[in-house]
Amino acid sequence: SAPSRVQYVAKKLEESSAATSRSAAAPAPGDPSITAVQDDRGGGILTKAARQLGRGDCVLQCCATGMAIESQFRDSRCAYCAKDASGCGTLCRECGIVAVCTRCVSIGADKWHSSSGECRALRALVRAFSAVFGLIEEGDGVRASTSTSINFADLPKEIDSSYIITVRLLHRRWHDEKERSSIEGDKSVFPAIDWKLFDSLHKTNVRSEQYDLAITALCQKMGDEDNTSSNGLVISKDAFDDVLERVVGCGHAVVDLTLGLGNQTIGRAIFVEHSFYNHSCCPNAFISCNIGGGAIVGTAATGSSSCCALVASVHCLSNIDSDDDVCLSYIPTSGLCRNERQKLLHDGYHFECRCRACRLDDGDVTAKEWDRCLTVPEGSDLESLREVQYAANQTLVDFNDKDDIERSISVVRMVANGIKNQGVASSHECAMEVHRLLSVGYA
Repeated sequence: SAPSRVQYVAKKLEESSAATSRSAAAPAPGDPSITAVQDDRGGGILTKAARQLGRGDCVLQCCATGMAIESQFRDSRCAYCAKDASGCGTLCRECGIVAVCTRCVSIGADKWHSSSGECRALRALVRAFSAVFGLIEEGDGVRASTSTSINFADLPKEIDSSYIITVRLLHRRWHDEKERSSIEGDKSVFPAIDWKLFDSLHKTNVRSEQYDLAITALCQKMGDEDNTSSNGLVISKDAFDDVLERVVGCGHAVVDLTLGLGNQTIGRAIFVEHSFYNHSCCPNAFISCNIGGGAIVGTAATGSSSCCALVASVHCLSNIDSDDDVCLSYIPTSGLCRNERQKLLHDGYHFECRCRACRLDDGDVTAKEWDRCLTVPEGSDLESLREVQYAANQTLVDFNDKDDIERSISVVRMVANGIKNQGVASSHECAMEVHRLLSVGYA
């Protein structure tokens, strides 16, 4: 009989984790680290440890299925691997959304962007967005604004990254189906996408009356703009909704920790194999991106020399027993009390967290201790400390002279004392930023 949806996901995760896991405790090469099971509580799919995992173990690496760079970085970061693309001169002049780094140019990503029709699809999105851009709320409907002050050159920066990922994924799927047997060269540029696995991803409902009106207009306008070829991609509202809800439900921030606090999120991506972890406000694992791409542990076909992709890894923060859930935090938890975390999760993911840090009503002593570690002490003035850190970071970036650097290091050390005196946990982002600023200063 055909495998069920959860059996298919489990098989794929076991194959991927067996090929890419890294653990000194692994009993044998090829032993899977994680598996997927049916979640009886919500009917979804969650990830469990297939064996004992140790702190620091890499349980799975995979390539991004789709990604988009945030507006302020779109002309300086590669749209395929997030690597620095400034100075390459490869920002697409047609769509204004995709820049390509030198490495990905050498692989042929820029040529694929043009020849495959991705540029045309994104250009249609940009032009359709310009037509629907002035949509404003009026009563219980939406009407078109009469404003004509839109600067087309700046428009791509206003398009939400989730919309860009959605259009890129719809185009990629259309291209894969259309060219499966005829264009071998194009396929080697990017890792293959398991669309059956993609169709198993959780969806977050983003629909409303105003959304439906706007997206219907957007899809109609994209169809009007991309009518130069009878074989062009046609995006229906149902298809757009289906992909967007998976992108919103399973997307991850692409974070570059070498950048200053408050400016570290450079994009958004969806990693299919990394989309089946449960949430916990006190997670036992974390996900990180290898900016610029890189080899997948244990595989040769998807190494850095043969494909263009952003790679993300999940590592254990603590020991995880066999059959225990592998959990990530869907939100930044440092400094947030239980009520603030619950609101973020309800608004963004539509569920109530019952992790050990949130079970305060059960009288759980461990839960109260976890919540205390996550919450900023009452009376703390972290905003002032953040402002000082921003200024110190700018001084270090500008690198005026040695005296400025030394003064900045002294200021950062004073901030560190302030954080300690206010009783802020060492895991808080402000405390972590101290270490980054000091390392930059001494470098």
